[in-house]
Amino acid sequence: MTRGAKRGSRRGKGQGGARDGPRRPDKREGKPRPLLEAILRMEGADPPATAADAMAEAPTIAQLLSSVDGNRLADLLSGLLTVPELQANADRLEWAVRLALGAGGHGRAPRRCDLEALLNAALVEARVDRRDDPVEDFFVAPVLTPWGEFRTFPGRWEGAVPATEDLLAGFLELPEWPGKRPTVVEALSLLRLGDAVAERARLGRHAVGSGDPWAAIPLPSDERLGRIAARTRFSPADLDRLGIPVDALRRSCWQTASGKTCCPAGRATRRLSRGR
Repeated sequence: MTRGAKRGSRRGKGQGGARDGPRRPDKREGKPRPLLEAILRMEGADPPATAADAMAEAPTIAQLLSSVDGNRLADLLSGLLTVPELQANADRLEWAVRLALGAGGHGRAPRRCDLEALLNAALVEARVDRRDDPVEDFFVAPVLTPWGEFRTFPGRWEGAVPATEDLLAGFLELPEWPGKRPTVVEALSLLRLGDAVAERARLGRHAVGSGDPWAAIPLPSDERLGRIAARTRFSPADLDRLGIPVDALRRSCWQTASGKTCCPAGRATRRLSRGR
């Protein structure tokens, strides 16, 4: 047999013979594949770009939000943003915070079942879960400043920590003008606030997160939800102990319908509620 014939014989064996017979059944067939199913579902339309788009896609969002106290709901969701095991679902949680503050009602106190319905049903129906992202960076990282090191929650912004350090260093080199010092005090106050949240959550300077993107978000009990939410709640007395002037946070905060002040320091929405 010639060399060419041997090659042809081997090719024929690889392409024909027993391998051309009935295909061996795949043991995995018929079993659910969560990641594959999520990827296939993501091949459809793009995720919503605005909260209004999400509510149009899933009318159940508005129905759910109108039945609960939006401020209290944002309180619970903000606490979940400090849980490293939910880092992969951070975008879904942040969208839920915005929806709660922007479209929440003045109804009853929210419970775990309400978070379950919002995060794992309504926002999935609206395809907001497509914004989940696999963990690729630290959950908490330190920002180095002339006043020391502060733990921050970088979020999904690539290079957020060095960009913050460079921005602050460059700003400090600018000539003096009346608005410079208040701006520096504001930045320092936000850094202190973020570090205080990390301290309450017992998160180190290079805490690593985890989580399953596009999957159902595991939620703690109602009792634990309340304890976690307390991490992001600061009274005027708390701020005073941290050396944070309340006025320094005014430009970074907004007033809710109930008169409470919400401030996005780090990643979670900080609650600066009076007398709490």
